Amino acid sequence: MIEKIKALDIKEVIQDVSGLQFKKNVLEKCPFCGSGTGKNKTSAFYVKNNYFTCRVCDKKGSSIGFVMEFHGKNEHESIVYLKNLYNISESERPAIQAKFEKLTEKHAEVEFGIKKEFSDFELKTLGRKVTKEVCALFNCEALEYYITKSADDKPSYKISSTPEYPIYLFSYQKPVKDKIHYFKRIYQPFSKDYRFTWVGTPVPDFIYSDNKTAKLLEKAENLIDIESDLKAEKLILCTGTSDAMNVFAEGIDEKSEKIKYNVIWLNSETSWSKFSSYNYGLLTKIAFDIYVLPDLDKTGIQKVFDFALNYLDVKIIWLPAELSNFRRNGKPCKDVKDFFNVFKSEKYNKIEYYFKKLVKISGQLRFWDEYKTKKKTDFYLSNERIYQFLQANGFYRIPTKTIKRGWIFVHIRNNIVTQIDDESIAEYA
Repeated sequence: MIEKIKALDIKEVIQDVSGLQFKKNVLEKCPFCGSGTGKNKTSAFYVKNNYFTCRVCDKKGSSIGFVMEFHGKNEHESIVYLKNLYNISESERPAIQAKFEKLTEKHAEVEFGIKKEFSDFELKTLGRKVTKEVCALFNCEALEYYITKSADDKPSYKISSTPEYPIYLFSYQKPVKDKIHYFKRIYQPFSKDYRFTWVGTPVPDFIYSDNKTAKLLEKAENLIDIESDLKAEKLILCTGTSDAMNVFAEGIDEKSEKIKYNVIWLNSETSWSKFSSYNYGLLTKIAFDIYVLPDLDKTGIQKVFDFALNYLDVKIIWLPAELSNFRRNGKPCKDVKDFFNVFKSEKYNKIEYYFKKLVKISGQLRFWDEYKTKKKTDFYLSNERIYQFLQANGFYRIPTKTIKRGWIFVHIRNNIVTQIDDESIAEYA
């Protein structure tokens, strides 16, 4: 672990920790003495060979040394700080893969060897609070192996899991024209090329969910009224299976075992913008409040706006922006599983309350509320939701010193930024 920390780009560390910016190898000012790049302090604070130096106050050192000086921590505390900041694992885990075996006999169908129990590592890989009981509610099983189907002259292969390389199987079913259509998905979280493999053809527009939510959806599809006490209090649309399992598991009350969050997900985030009004109608029948939980990246933000603009009553749960300051496999953390893993440190020892707060402050793109009385209907506007609605449609405010009020309106479409006036926004609204 220490070697990974020493190998971090010190410029990136200093920018993330201090909030200051580099121009080439020179920082805008020294974080310790304040010396900048003025006439008599040219290039005061700079980096070279992954070490920093200030020519004025003579402070110098590595990434660890910078954290020690900036935050007043000792060496061990600074190492732990950088480990958590960049989500660096404790051990140096070598590249791992499944065991492959070419078979001489042909197999007409895909075959599975299912384990009787999950190992601790298999459960931990799925999520920090995922249990075998949670797996059962998601029709998830751990595989000893699976055998591929022979095709033409190609042989079958036996792909086996190992103690460090888990393989999972998720099973689904859907009534289609008076028949039950079965299909499965193999999940290999550590595979670069075959993370997900379908066995059978997935049903188009299928709403994936935990089993409890699936029963509610089945009733709604069969036009069976759902009593209020059986409805989901909070139904959260997640980006995928892993995120859904983690939200579900984190929401189980440890004392009463009551489920706080029912979850659903689609085949991919791209399916959000194509979500049918019929399927959305099913969701309104089974839940009091519907939420959507996007990833914290460009695609996630765009897709959640596409979805929420079609269904204005949906509430958007935004993950904290600081999540992207942490790294997983060298890339910024972006999803809710990352959120639960990153913010489980002492600083966030009540992570379930943190997420509960994110759910509570979630908002809709519908920027008005109606209040009906016997005589009239009043409408109240929310400025905060108006701004979010405009942002979802590509309208932004940019700070500027060229005009007195200090900002201008712009519209962004297809990565093209166009300055607009107030009247243009009023016409759009």
